[in-house]
Amino acid sequence: MLLVDAQKNPIKIYDVDEVFEINIPENISVYDMFSTNKNNRYIALAPQKTIYVYDRETKQLITAPFKLKPAFHSLRFDENDQLYFISGNAVSRWKIESEKEEELFVMKRATHGPSDLGVSPSGKYVSFLKYRSDSNYLYILDTTTGECVDTKISVYHYAWTDETHIAFTKSGGLKILEVTTGKSKTVVKDHTALAKKCPKDNAAILERYVANKDHFITYDLDLLDIYENKIWFSFYITDHDEDIMARDPETNELTKNHICHHAVWNVNLDGTSPRLCYEVPADYWSAILKTGAGWKYFVNGCYLWNKDNSLHVFDGKDHYSTEGELRPVVLYKNRCR
Repeated sequence: MLLVDAQKNPIKIYDVDEVFEINIPENISVYDMFSTNKNNRYIALAPQKTIYVYDRETKQLITAPFKLKPAFHSLRFDENDQLYFISGNAVSRWKIESEKEEELFVMKRATHGPSDLGVSPSGKYVSFLKYRSDSNYLYILDTTTGECVDTKISVYHYAWTDETHIAFTKSGGLKILEVTTGKSKTVVKDHTALAKKCPKDNAAILERYVANKDHFITYDLDLLDIYENKIWFSFYITDHDEDIMARDPETNELTKNHICHHAVWNVNLDGTSPRLCYEVPADYWSAILKTGAGWKYFVNGCYLWNKDNSLHVFDGKDHYSTEGELRPVVLYKNRCR
């Protein structure tokens, strides 16, 4: 697990037993998204129009020899350490230290270009979302043939589970898509179906929220990520409890009606053995609302920020906090509402 303090240059990166610095020759923001390859050797970011990759082995900062066009850059590595990114309406790939990038696909005459890039482990398939008709639709690009398919599936969040399968959430539950056939199956439909499959003590927690008139569990789930061959997810809860107040992130006004995530769950890839892993303390609900995105990251643990902007981590067993403006360096970042 890597954490980053990007308040100023040089950037500080914290590993389990190491702290090192990266000096980027451009102004950066705490909102700039970092990405790392599978073994954490390469750390990439694109603060403005240039991609920078820090090589921890050689301790060198590598600068891409090209500029990016405005877009949701969404840097992603495959398992061969090739870097994929969006530049304008194009999806491209770059082999680190090569002289130029490889343009894989260009979306013609797009009002909204591609965003939220994903890559299958080997890089054979690239996925991205395109916004249209008030929804984000999933596209699959075969990097070998160049064929790009509009799946016509509207998604909230998604993540690759293996070379040919994608887990995604939408209205109607948590699903798995087989990209070669275009067929999908439901893993978890809603909290009612989940209550029938999970342990009794877990089901009792769900029933408590259903029975409480001050709470409402929506039918929408949020996919957090894939880890150890399990899908990690949470439910949305609308809270009407007058004793739990939060600030609306847009108006900065206190409100008693806010949406939050009540717990972290996981389930096997085939939908079996669902279980409740962690129930979020009520004190942190307003923190989740403040970020506007719920549990924003899951990489060998779940992360959120609270009202003092410190980082809170649930590592699968325990919940603990860090100090300062630390953020996670992530292998994959899901779309956040």
